Amino acid sequence: MLAVGLKQPETLHLQRPLSEFIQSRYGKKDAKNLAPHLDTIAKARATMAKAAAKGLPPIDGVQASQRYLADANMLASRFTFARHKPSGLFSSGSNQSVMAAFTWADSYRTNKTGVDYSIDFERASVLYNIGALYSLQGIRESRTDPAGIKAAFKYFQQAAGVFALLAKSPEFASSVTLDVSVANYRMVSHMLLAQAQACFFELAVKTNKSPTLISKLASGTSELFKLAYQASQKDPLADWLAKANYKWQNHYAFQRHCFAAASYFWFAKSLLAAQDYGREIGYLQAALDHVTQAKKFEDSLVGGLADGRSKLHELIQTRLREAVKDNDTVYVQPVPKLADIQPVEKKLVVKAVPFDMSSIQGSFDKDHNPFESLVPNEVRKKADEFKDQEVAVVTDLRHQVQEKTGFARATLASLGLPASLEALEVDASLPKNLWERISALQAKGGYVKLQEKLRGVKKLRDQATSMAGEIETILADEAKEDSAMRTRFGARWTSVKSEDITAKPRENLARIRSYLQTAANSDQQIENDVRSNRDQLLVLSQSRPELDASLPKGSSSKVPPSALKIRELLDKLSALLTQRDEAVEALAEAVESANITGALIANAGKKTIEQVFAVEQAKFHPMQQKVQAMIKEQDSILEQVQQHNAEFVKSRENDTALAEMEKVLQSLNNSCTLCERLFSNLTEGERFYQDLIKSHIQSLHAKVDDFAFARAQERKILLEQVSAASMGWSAPANNSSNNNNNNNNNPQQPYYQPSAPYPNQGQHQQQGGGGGAFNPAYNPYQQPQQQQHQQPQQSMYQPVQPQQPEAKSDEQPWSCKACTFQNNGIALACGACGTPRFPNNVSPANSGGGAPQQQQQPQQPQQQRFGGYPAAASGYPAARPAANFNQPQASPAVASNASQDSSSNAGDWSCPQCTLSNKATDAQCAICEFANPNAKAAPANAQQQEASKKKGFFSTFF
Repeated sequence: MLAVGLKQPETLHLQRPLSEFIQSRYGKKDAKNLAPHLDTIAKARATMAKAAAKGLPPIDGVQASQRYLADANMLASRFTFARHKPSGLFSSGSNQSVMAAFTWADSYRTNKTGVDYSIDFERASVLYNIGALYSLQGIRESRTDPAGIKAAFKYFQQAAGVFALLAKSPEFASSVTLDVSVANYRMVSHMLLAQAQACFFELAVKTNKSPTLISKLASGTSELFKLAYQASQKDPLADWLAKANYKWQNHYAFQRHCFAAASYFWFAKSLLAAQDYGREIGYLQAALDHVTQAKKFEDSLVGGLADGRSKLHELIQTRLREAVKDNDTVYVQPVPKLADIQPVEKKLVVKAVPFDMSSIQGSFDKDHNPFESLVPNEVRKKADEFKDQEVAVVTDLRHQVQEKTGFARATLASLGLPASLEALEVDASLPKNLWERISALQAKGGYVKLQEKLRGVKKLRDQATSMAGEIETILADEAKEDSAMRTRFGARWTSVKSEDITAKPRENLARIRSYLQTAANSDQQIENDVRSNRDQLLVLSQSRPELDASLPKGSSSKVPPSALKIRELLDKLSALLTQRDEAVEALAEAVESANITGALIANAGKKTIEQVFAVEQAKFHPMQQKVQAMIKEQDSILEQVQQHNAEFVKSRENDTALAEMEKVLQSLNNSCTLCERLFSNLTEGERFYQDLIKSHIQSLHAKVDDFAFARAQERKILLEQVSAASMGWSAPANNSSNNNNNNNNNPQQPYYQPSAPYPNQGQHQQQGGGGGAFNPAYNPYQQPQQQQHQQPQQSMYQPVQPQQPEAKSDEQPWSCKACTFQNNGIALACGACGTPRFPNNVSPANSGGGAPQQQQQPQQPQQQRFGGYPAAASGYPAARPAANFNQPQASPAVASNASQDSSSNAGDWSCPQCTLSNKATDAQCAICEFANPNAKAAPANAQQQEASKKKGFFSTFF
């Protein structure tokens, strides 16, 4: 017996194409989160490949292959694998398929490999190997005892079941290599069933079953090998097998004839027992014919087959000689011709054991698919569009139903119904239906509960309004900060204007404000209804005895037939209204639970979006039609009620007692209707505000918060750069050997260059000057904030800090006497050259003759950063040291300016930003780098491109 050849896979790092696809299709975050799961699948494939190389025991190899097959099935259900992008539902945008080259060697011609980008080829190959491994275990079972034979019998049938599944599954048929073709699947399945049948034949022989049974089993085995042989003779499989490493066609033909010979031989034994000597000889001759034909195919077959045929040939010949001699000398019975010998009856005891694909266990729990949460952005948007459309349909239908219900109640109220009927039915207590309505409202809490719900709605409205106000404040504060920076720095402030990037959030905020205003008007109307109908609503809080006592004496009039008909119609209308409300809510729940996302993903590449939408919408049509039918039915009932009510009114025209009872009961019914409506309105209001806060306001608030924080970080960096450029110094590269060198001669070099266009949100939490961390430079226009857990450090030029005048927020800007730089009103020293605002540290408050404090020079000053921040331990450069307040120092620009005559040369210009007088040839101000207004402006497209780059960062928030 033979095992099916194993297919050998080439190494494939499957996690790579999967990760690339997930990253391009769903984002880096999903790719990163799924990386461990992709590694797990890759390891499962490696173990499967080891089993294919017979590196594991066959049954362990089956389990390893099944594990990976389950993983591959999961991938196939979630992703499209192809070399080219599929057309159809998602035919544009990022790559729509995983491109992985699955390469497997042919099991017959191992030097031939096939490559396919479809994961179905991978799945078919793995499933092929599972069947092959079952067959390998079958031939490894020892068939020297019945237990071993039965085990082999089981494994061959299981293997046949695997190939039967392959044969009937179109997705597993491929033309890449012919071993994964339907023709081969069927041929192999026949061969495996033949070997299982052969096991049963061996068992029958070993357990001394009757010759007749043994002959039938051998005949069945021969027939199955015949089917395998016939399948192997069909092109193109026949040509492919002819070039295989093993002569499979010869093997099938050989086995067919050997088992046919065995069937005739054992049947001849049964004839001997029946003393049918002539026919025995005929069947022995037929057996000899088949065993002789088998000899033609035994060349190049596996060892042992030829020996087995020779032994069978010898047994047949020996018995044939004895039988002919006995018949010639003793029995002399006629011997049938070979052509007249009938084939032995076939008995098949085998069947392919079905392979249950759904029962195999993969690397993950069956209820946990790590990829099921992946939803492409475009699919999510389309799903939201679908939901919005269907919710709008439900909302419109609900409004129609509410209007119709209100119309029905108004119509009945105008007819005095049901009070006029209940007045006839009243004896000494409220009608049953009316009391049920009142008791239901009392169970809800009645008037007290209405007041409570009013307060709850107001609280939700206040919360929503407050959050909207916070959003408005954040946007306004950010715009104010941006405007202040532009006023302060002019053209040097290159950040995008706030109004250019906040249009969308402001538009959303305006829409929310509109919703809140409309809802507030509705809230006010409901509150007015509650207050103005207070007494009418409080009546419903009374007990039944109290209400019964308030009823007038009833009428003794008989109930006319028209009243009975009206009662029947009102009961029918009441049931219709209830069923209609339930139908609308059932439709709303169906829309809410619809898995449109799954439908879009499942039909990707197969149907257009419109086709998917049409199929899903069709599921709701019966429910919508049912509601519409109920709306029409209401009109018919009301028409009948009006007809019968005319007769009823005529029959009670002169009954004053009845009219008084109708009036009281109608008032109670109206109160119930009002209370029910108010409960419904307030419940709807609660749901409205909750949805508005959760779905709109909270998300907008979070986006605006993120935007404001990012803008604050941008301002901080720009402020450092503008300030550094204004003072004419910059920081050299991070080099610890240059900490004491102030490189102030290159105004083009910024003090700090971030590694990314903007710092991330986490950077604002870092403190100090750690190497590589974001560390904002000292702002010369603001007092430096002391770091937490850090002792204040005194200036390296003045160990004892003199008392400075307290800055006032309303102080006006002042011009430096040394360099003419225009400084902020709170600055105590010039931000450009360091000259103190008050010479000799004398403030206006103590300028009346007080002596200045003596300055002391420290013996070994600790290197510090400008403004008192310590230098970075990593060698972050110290900024330009603070100027000596006793010895004002002019900047190079000021010095050069002072050497010139006070009168400016022709073409010289005064800086509009800092008032410094500059040469006509200067392209920008020497102090603040403000562009020369007389110079040509930069091309507009360059400015637009720069603005576009900066806007792109913030556009992600909105």
